[in-house]
Amino acid sequence: MISRDSGASAIEYGALLLVVAVAVTGLVETVGERPARACQAALCRMFGGDCGRPRTVSGSAGGASPRPLMAPRAPRAGAARDAVPGVPLTAKAPIPPRVCAPNPGAKWVDGLNAHNDYQNRRPLKSALSNGATSVEVDLAFDPSGRLMVTHEAIGDPEGREFRATYVKPLIDRAKKNGGQIYPGQNGKFQLFVEVKSKNGVKQRKEAYEKIVKAVKDLPDSVEVVLPVSLIVGLPGQNPVENPPPHITFSQGFTACTSTAERGCENGERCKVPDHLDPVTPKDPHLTAYAEHVTVLNGSFSDCVSSNGSLTEDEKRKYQKLVDRAHAAGLKVRLYEGPDGSKRGLSSGKFFQCAIVACNNDQRHDWWNLQIAAGADYLVTNHLGTGADWLTHCGSPKKK
Repeated sequence: MISRDSGASAIEYGALLLVVAVAVTGLVETVGERPARACQAALCRMFGGDCGRPRTVSGSAGGASPRPLMAPRAPRAGAARDAVPGVPLTAKAPIPPRVCAPNPGAKWVDGLNAHNDYQNRRPLKSALSNGATSVEVDLAFDPSGRLMVTHEAIGDPEGREFRATYVKPLIDRAKKNGGQIYPGQNGKFQLFVEVKSKNGVKQRKEAYEKIVKAVKDLPDSVEVVLPVSLIVGLPGQNPVENPPPHITFSQGFTACTSTAERGCENGERCKVPDHLDPVTPKDPHLTAYAEHVTVLNGSFSDCVSSNGSLTEDEKRKYQKLVDRAHAAGLKVRLYEGPDGSKRGLSSGKFFQCAIVACNNDQRHDWWNLQIAAGADYLVTNHLGTGADWLTHCGSPKKK
């Protein structure tokens, strides 16, 4: 049962490709992944394009539930055209559009992402008690070189060590639940991990090596997502060379600077990075890196609205952004959106603030847009309120 925590709260053969997409999707659902991938590869060779090694990418933040909160929906009129015109088949399977299905009795909440989870009164425990299927953890080294959970660049005043606070409890929970974090959940629980350090590539690689070592014995039901910038996608600079299967990367959006850019034609603020866009030329040096990117991570103020309010035009542009990302096989995670009362970085306590972004009406508008757009994560400090919102497909008190 969901409980309250302390914060209560994506022209020439376009038509053919549409038929092919439907056929391949059907194959995946009926005869399994391997034959569908073989068919997909053959078609890719026939029509050209980026025919990289296929990679399966799950379509929801927490995977399928017995009564999924975010289930496939029929495409909107013109959705395929708006998402990616004339897109060839790619290495990543497109993420299908989703709709929210009310499920107030859910044991887990697909898409509920615990923002700065370590600042909750009970790190990880509050997230799990509210059914969150992903948490965000910031790390830094203390003077002795231990990985500590903190938003600060050095150490953690409360002394929470990463493995003891997150990794070990997830291992223990999975052992009790037959290898799963939530019994019956088919998808993966995600651990978004970021290193708070201003050091260079070498130091960052060292930090990521320690993270990989710390999470090596996590169960298959847990996926660790590491943020990676484009510069470390170059040869020899990947933070994790040949990452294990349970480690994937998140990548930032690219800012739009001109409507002449593809993906920015309608005045969008952000776009899918070219090296991850299936219809743009690829730098061969980035192929291995791009293969492991599963999530596009960006700021609400950068990609949606600078003042917190949402116009109908901004909503349409955001929908196109989500559609393009999903067509590229990438999930979308937007942070720092309107979230009601704010939490102090040092104390972890919530307080009311006067700035526009704290307005609850704007939070309602943003969360409703997330559901309508089929975005993959609702990033919030208020887990109880977020769980209620998603399990009711909107506020149970205010639609």
